[in-house]
Amino acid sequence: MSMKNKKISLIIAFYNKIDRLRWVFAALEKQIFCDFEVIIADDGSNAEVVAQLQELISTATFPVKHVWHEDNGWQKNVILNSAVRVATAPL
Repeated sequence: MSMKNKKISLIIAFYNKIDRLRWVFAALEKQIFCDFEVIIADDGSNAEVVAQLQELISTATFPVKHVWHEDNGWQKNVILNSAVRVATAPL
C-alpha cells in the first residue's frame, strides 16, 4: 500500500461505529478505481474501537490513515480539519 500522493483523498468522519465502517471498507475493496487513500477522521473513539479499527486498517488493500484526537465532546469539525492536513490528494 503506497502512501505516495493519491488522486483522491476520501475523508470519513468516525466515532465508535466500527460495524458501519466495516461496510464502507467492504465497498471500497470492490472499487475498480484504486488511486485513492482513505483518511479516518476519528472524533475520539474509545480504546477498544481504536484497536478494532487498527485491525481493519491492517487488512485493507488500500492506503488508510487514522487521525484521532481525545474525546472532548463533539469536535467533528476539528478532526475533519486535521484529516484534511494529512491528505495527499491535490487540492
